[in-house]
Amino acid sequence: MLLKIGQFLLFRMRLLQFLTKPYPPAVREGLVRLCSGGEGERGVLGDVCRYNYLLGQLFAEAADEVVTRAGHSMSDITAIGSHGWPIQVS
Repeated sequence: MLLKIGQFLLFRMRLLQFLTKPYPPAVREGLVRLCSGGEGERGVLGDVCRYNYLLGQLFAEAADEVVTRAGHSMSDITAIGSHGWPIQVS
């Protein structure tokens, strides 16, 4: 989602644009497998690193798309954030 946030004491937010994109099927399947705790799948460092990078790429593409749809460019944006993704590592 793209928000315009007021300055200083006028802390107000206004939704400018939002976007919902499903993960590609192969990515979703891999994430479910990684996060499910299945035998031999949970907490594999290489997989965690791979998906961390891949999710960052997908997030960046979505951020670029929502900014473009709102009629802005990335140079107009002050900050971009993500809540991350939970995993269980044994």
